[in-house]
Amino acid sequence: MKRESDKEKQKRINFAVRPPQGRSVTQVQLNDPKTTPKSEADFRTEEEDIIKECNARLSQRFSLGKRAAISHGKLLEDLGNLGDTAAARRILEGTYEFPEDADPATVLLLKELARMALEMEGENDDGWLTVPEFQDYWKKAKERTSSSYSGRHFGHYKAASKDDFLSALHTGNINLATHRGRPLDRWRKGVTVLLEKEPGNCFIDKLRAILLLEGDLNQFLKEVFARRMMRRMRAASMVPVEQIAAKGKVCVDGAMLKRLYYDGVNITHRNSSCDSVDAANCYDAVNHPLCSLSLRATGVGQSSINTYLRSLQSMEYFLRTGYGVSDNPHGGSEDNPYMGLSQGSCASPPVWTVVSTVIVRAYRHEGYGVEFRTAWSGLIIVIAAVLFVDDTDLFNTSLNPSWTEEQFAVFHNNAIHLWAHLLQATGGNLKQSKCYYYMMIYRFINGRPKLASPTELSHLPVAHIPQHEGPDLPIELKPCDEPTETLGVFQSPSGEDNGHLLRMQEKAYDWLARVNSSNLVPSEVWHSLFTQAIPSVRYGMVVMLNGPRELEDTMMLWYFYCLPKLGVNRNITADWRWLPRRFQGLGLPNFGIEKLSEMIQYVLRHWGSKEGVGMLLRRDYELTQLETGLSGNFLVRDYKKYGFLATKGWVKVLWQYCYYYGVQIEVEGMDIPMPRERDFPVMERFFCLFEQPELEQLNRVRHYKKAYWMSQLLEANGWSIRTNALGRSPGTATKMDFPVQQPTSGDFALWETALRAITSPSLELSPALGKILHDGFDRVVWWKGLSSEYVYRSEEGLRAKKYRVDTNRRSTRSTTALVEDSSSTCDPPRTKYKLVSVHETSSSVQYHSECLYKQFPDELNRSLVDKMQEPPYGSLFQTIHIPQGGDWIVEAIQHGTLMAVHDGSYQPDLDPTVCSAALALGCSTTGRRGVISMAEKTDQHTASNYRGEALGALLHAALMHVCTQDEASTFQPVRVGCDNMGIVKHARDYKLALPDKQKQADVIRSMRAVISRLPMALNYEHVYAHQDESRGAEDLDDMEQLNVIADRIADNQLVHSVAHNEFATSHFPDEGIRILCNGKKVTAGVRQSIYDEWGQRVAQELMKERGIADEHSFNLIAWDAVEDAMASFSTGFSTFVTKFVSHFGGTKKMLGNWQDTNKSCPSCGQPNEDMSHITRCQEEGRAQMRTESAHVVAQWLLDTHMDEELVEGFMDYIIAGGTKQLVEILDDDSEYLDYAKEHDRLGWDCFLEGRISHSLLEIQRDCLHRAGAYMTTKTWSKQFIHHMLCVTHRQWTYRNARTHLKKLEGRTQEDHDRVRNEVRALLAVQPEDLLPTHRHLLQFDAEALGQGSTRDRLLWLNQMESAREAKLAASRRQKQKEKDRRNTSSRRDEEGGLEDRVRSNLSKRQREGTSLANRSSSELNNG
Repeated sequence: MKRESDKEKQKRINFAVRPPQGRSVTQVQLNDPKTTPKSEADFRTEEEDIIKECNARLSQRFSLGKRAAISHGKLLEDLGNLGDTAAARRILEGTYEFPEDADPATVLLLKELARMALEMEGENDDGWLTVPEFQDYWKKAKERTSSSYSGRHFGHYKAASKDDFLSALHTGNINLATHRGRPLDRWRKGVTVLLEKEPGNCFIDKLRAILLLEGDLNQFLKEVFARRMMRRMRAASMVPVEQIAAKGKVCVDGAMLKRLYYDGVNITHRNSSCDSVDAANCYDAVNHPLCSLSLRATGVGQSSINTYLRSLQSMEYFLRTGYGVSDNPHGGSEDNPYMGLSQGSCASPPVWTVVSTVIVRAYRHEGYGVEFRTAWSGLIIVIAAVLFVDDTDLFNTSLNPSWTEEQFAVFHNNAIHLWAHLLQATGGNLKQSKCYYYMMIYRFINGRPKLASPTELSHLPVAHIPQHEGPDLPIELKPCDEPTETLGVFQSPSGEDNGHLLRMQEKAYDWLARVNSSNLVPSEVWHSLFTQAIPSVRYGMVVMLNGPRELEDTMMLWYFYCLPKLGVNRNITADWRWLPRRFQGLGLPNFGIEKLSEMIQYVLRHWGSKEGVGMLLRRDYELTQLETGLSGNFLVRDYKKYGFLATKGWVKVLWQYCYYYGVQIEVEGMDIPMPRERDFPVMERFFCLFEQPELEQLNRVRHYKKAYWMSQLLEANGWSIRTNALGRSPGTATKMDFPVQQPTSGDFALWETALRAITSPSLELSPALGKILHDGFDRVVWWKGLSSEYVYRSEEGLRAKKYRVDTNRRSTRSTTALVEDSSSTCDPPRTKYKLVSVHETSSSVQYHSECLYKQFPDELNRSLVDKMQEPPYGSLFQTIHIPQGGDWIVEAIQHGTLMAVHDGSYQPDLDPTVCSAALALGCSTTGRRGVISMAEKTDQHTASNYRGEALGALLHAALMHVCTQDEASTFQPVRVGCDNMGIVKHARDYKLALPDKQKQADVIRSMRAVISRLPMALNYEHVYAHQDESRGAEDLDDMEQLNVIADRIADNQLVHSVAHNEFATSHFPDEGIRILCNGKKVTAGVRQSIYDEWGQRVAQELMKERGIADEHSFNLIAWDAVEDAMASFSTGFSTFVTKFVSHFGGTKKMLGNWQDTNKSCPSCGQPNEDMSHITRCQEEGRAQMRTESAHVVAQWLLDTHMDEELVEGFMDYIIAGGTKQLVEILDDDSEYLDYAKEHDRLGWDCFLEGRISHSLLEIQRDCLHRAGAYMTTKTWSKQFIHHMLCVTHRQWTYRNARTHLKKLEGRTQEDHDRVRNEVRALLAVQPEDLLPTHRHLLQFDAEALGQGSTRDRLLWLNQMESAREAKLAASRRQKQKEKDRRNTSSRRDEEGGLEDRVRSNLSKRQREGTSLANRSSSELNNG
């Protein structure tokens, strides 16, 4: 039922969150929607039209392979369509004479096939399928898988696999058909399912065509091609490192390979290129004759090949669309065969791997690709490209430092042309829209390197890709800071981009948008977040170069918007969001830590590997060593102080993240060997004297002078500076790979000043360097033998030359002329006695000075026991009891008679921090026995019985390596036994990567590394433990007897080591990489260890800042118990704990921050209700609830055997509700007073929130022990913390019952109280406060209203509110009318006054006019 419930839950989540998927085709578009307007789109919607168009287009697609040159002319006549002729055999034998007009690329491929066939000679497969193979395949097959046009679905075969007779019948049927090379008739029919690659895009060329073959045919193809053939290729190391789609690799490996290549280019500043040349229709365009030859070269039988190819060439393809399966198939015939591999066949991926392997090998054979040499150790690997099915990225770099940009561009274009022609020879082609390239050309500006832009490279010829028909097509040159996608990861050569971070944001916010538009509950959102969103967003993060702070800030903003859907206040602080559950945080992933843990896991998985990523990782590490010039392991140095010396790249970002999160990575065996006694790195001295800008200048010149050690600047005498160490001349030719630099005049002047500062004004070092420890890193070494008058010149890859003093030239006190001696061709002496400094020019050789080599004593004959006590294994073999020096063990390995059994021991009652291991040895012929044992002290989280078992396996592997490392003879497999099946599997599958959460990973990783170096096999078997307890010694076989001995010795060793405090070291040999968090070695999952250490640091600071626990109190808390308890809770309950502890719950005080609400406690009325008040509220109901909870807890404590005194104390303490301390409750003479003081130091909140102390666990451990209970302290602590949090949760629930919980009539208690209070307030309303029409509302029975329902009261309240509003509205209207009336009267008064003023003015003017007229008349009369 739970499984069904989980399925339904997942269906709801998937429906809400997952993007829409492509569906079956119900219409097709014939023209490209990207280039065609919607109005001109040409669709086919009828079934017949869809089938007709798709059949025609697929027929063209499956005929693409015929374009290959091998299917034309003389080659077609000689090879046919199956490549099974005598001419094919001669091609693989290397005796075939190619036609003069044969395609050059085809000839290159066929010659490469001959070389492959020679390497795989003798590796042939007859193609016969066995009954166990049939049964094993079908028992694991998923019954619901679609297949078989004939109707024989997977269920038929699964049923048949359960019966031996039916299995043999089916197997015989398959073998009869395949042995003749003739497929069954039903094998020639398949169903092609047409699906949309992009949802909604039905463009016919964008449809995915999946072929459903018959189930038994597909099983045969999987067994012969995917399993047997690929197994042979891996055993012969024939799968190229460039091939990412291979077993043991993941997609991100391809992106990482490109990143490390870019980083190496950016450090060395050598002109390079990266070309994305993706194939079009890679599966569907494979030519069959060439495919047949490629498969035969890998040992596949011709009959198996013919069965596969014939079934495809004459296959009848029935299309399945949205209308169903068509009745009108299309297909090829023997005269006009189809080509390609078909998508849906189990043979397609491995066959394409073989074809692409031929292309890569032929391409490399022509001198293309990059030879990567580690910077100082000199390991070499050639990598030409990164291939993942049809995605291809070509690498090329300038082969000659003197090449001009134009010369390199020509070389680069030739490489693209060759690759394209090789692909065309197999039937494929490059697609212009999917191709582009980067040119990483460096220019130096004031000594600083800068990548040239496409505009600055416009003078170089543009790269073109050839086509089968038509002219070559140009492809785009990308800027080096423009990110492009590789296998889902966005990156650019410069690394100065946010391409992948933006992609992460896009996926994150797309998920959030879908969640926001859904109706998922918080628990479902949490589930989707951790199982869908986080894995999707995190993909590819390991490759990108963004810093930790930028990554944290970016993804924290996403969390901010996610929190409401998770049921959490989005304003909860960042620390609480990603604080681990161990410390009661939300436990959201910190993407910075996620990235760091993935980077470390990636290093652990690939470090020491000879594959592509492992070698480039080591190369970039060594390049960074030389670039920075720091001594030792730079990853443990101060990044803030020294990081500026390194170029931005993946290794530098790893360094940055380690420093940011306090993680140390110890790299074993990677210190650059010191050439002379008292030698030192030059930059270390400069750091004592100069600041950052000057150090950058000096570092440039140091690269130019090719000097890491001081001895590389000195003559052989160890004190005088070499001539070429000064001035502008480059340094001495060296095996070290230093960056290309162009220092300025100021740089050189500062360099000379610096040299005088670290030596003397006269450029003489004092004290001088000591004797020579090894030849150093110069490409040319001059030296003398012990008793030789000659000086020898040794150069890498050349025969040594012999020189003598030139008697024809005059010697001076400082120099002596030398001349090559050709009188003798004898080899130089084996032992070098003196290193000689020589000034060599084109015309002369001048002797300068010399220095003695330090001579090391020859190794004497030592016994095996003597070798075991020497490094690196001496500290591991703590106790050795092997008779006769142990040489008989070596002889037993040589004769195949050695038996070994190892066992471990762990006794936590004796010491929970110690485990031990023992190895018992025996010879089956001589009867000799021997034992080896050791004990290790770590901590109680690391030590375990499983670790002891793993240490035993390491003991045995280390012993086998000591036995075989100095021997040149042949060794036989060794029989090894162990009673732990997990260790047996790890020893057998030592090549597989360890999971991230692997326990005791450090020991297992070391054990696997040692096993991988052994010259013989270890045949591990499981041995049942403690057989002597049920059987007598005489009834036990040899392996069981050795197991009994190992078990007893392991127990004795543990007791002895604890008693005498003698333990082996925890630094194991061949670990390669050791991870330390806060100085503590990581022994299990890296991610969890980093979270624990980082979380503890953040939690301690956070809780101190919030007043939850100071530094001392923090360490008193049993965080392991808290973690176990939090892990047992549901997501909802653990989220409640975080909200409660962080005080970001929905208290009145919190709600008051953004709502206008009463902040008082709804129970007791205390102002500013916060989380600390929840468990302290003294309201009667809350106190009663607390008392009931205390009794529940007390009863449980009594049932789990806690002391009654402490039980009563806890009960009274809980009832007191934080008003009393435990010390006050216990008696003065109580034995638990010390604990009570510690308890009170933590306080009430810690107790009720589940943060209990270590002392309480120790008290309960004693109680359980005295009672003889089976319950462990771990189980008790988990349940006790749950009980305490339940007390808190009940208080919170009770409080919410009054605030939120809907009771009677669907209303909360707070709603009921609010209605009563409002009714009580309205009882004082007077009739005159209402309109006459509403005054009847006051004529009611108050007692009846009080005893009635809240509904009635609420109805009366609403009526009264309406009535009051009506009264107020009427009052407002009345007031408005009065105001309007007053305003009208005022206006009238104003108008009347105006009329009076007008009349007065008119009268005045009339009077004035009359007066003027009279005056004028008088004047006229007078005149």
